[in-house]
Amino acid sequence: MIQSANVLGNPRAESDRLLEKAFVDTVDFHALVNTDDFRVVVGRRGTGKSALYQQLCRHYASQGRILLHHETPQEHHALTLQERLERLGCNYRTARAACRLLWRGYILIVVSRSLGTHFKLKGSDVQVEIGNYLTRQSAIAKAINAYELAIRALETISGSNPNTVPGQIASILEIEHIEEIVNRGLQEANHRAVMLFDNLDEGWQPSENSNRIIGRTRSHIE
Repeated sequence: MIQSANVLGNPRAESDRLLEKAFVDTVDFHALVNTDDFRVVVGRRGTGKSALYQQLCRHYASQGRILLHHETPQEHHALTLQERLERLGCNYRTARAACRLLWRGYILIVVSRSLGTHFKLKGSDVQVEIGNYLTRQSAIAKAINAYELAIRALETISGSNPNTVPGQIASILEIEHIEEIVNRGLQEANHRAVMLFDNLDEGWQPSENSNRIIGRTRSHIE
């Protein structure tokens, strides 16, 4: 008789083929899908966070009038971003403000990419303005994930005064300008944007820099 080393399935629940069939819509799951509020799911490794993330992705992908973006940042990008913040010499308050703007900028750029090719906005002023913005920001906007965009943006910071970093980020990413365009585009397309991130704890360590980065994921489009 040959015994299987793992009779219950894949060691990582989110990789188990039976997950979709065995998943139960719990109260917590419904709390996540029935609110527009910012939510963070916290738990120890193996408690089902990534499995829940996958079910949320499936749920929103099946819904209409939603621009869905989901990603899993990589550990090496997280470590590099922490190093960049340390190099700039920002204190906790300044780095927190910088990270809030970086998350906000990334969300706006991701949503603008989707709106820039949306059929309901074809030929509209919104798509023209988005196209012009993404052309100007091409070096930064081509980043493949949130951490890489933050790293690229921080590499453009000039000067030695850490207190100027948040203001430079807002100016470099043209935050107020693209936010106005994105909000207008969402209204005209009658869509809403949903952003899902998994494994934000990868590369995390109990330090001020890590708290600045993860703590500012709550930035969102008003």
